[in-house]
Amino acid sequence: MLVRRAWVIRDDAKCYLFSSDDNGHLFRSETTVGEFPGGFGNTQLVLRESEFALFEGEAVHRVQGTSTYLLMMEAIGSDGRRYYRSFTAQGLTGRWQPLAATPSRAATTCPSRPGHGPATSATVSSSGPGPTRR
Repeated sequence: MLVRRAWVIRDDAKCYLFSSDDNGHLFRSETTVGEFPGGFGNTQLVLRESEFALFEGEAVHRVQGTSTYLLMMEAIGSDGRRYYRSFTAQGLTGRWQPLAATPSRAATTCPSRPGHGPATSATVSSSGPGPTRR
C-alpha cells in the first residue's frame, strides 16, 4: 500500500492516523496517546469507493461540542475538476456517512462567479489537475 497523505487526530485515549492511497481507499490506524508518535497498528479500511471518488487530501476534524467527526476528502469529477466531499461519523471509529459527497452537492468546489471576473483556479486543490480520467 502506497500512502500518499496522512492525517492524525486523537481522543482521550488514542491517536488515529487516517491515510489514503489515491486508489479509492481510506485507512485508519491507531496507537495509544502514550505511544504516539510510534506504535501505529490495527489498520482498518474505513471507506472504499472508485479511484477518483476518494482520491487524496483527507482531513478529519471534531465538530465542537459534539462526538461527531467531519471527514473532508478530495475527489476528481468526470470533467477532471477536483472537489471536496464530506462525511460524518459518531466517534473516530464510527462508520462514515456521506454529507456533501457528490459533484452536484460538493463540500467545496470552484463554481463560476458571474460578474466577478475570470476564475483564479479551475480546481480547489493545491495539487493542480488530477490524473487523466480513464
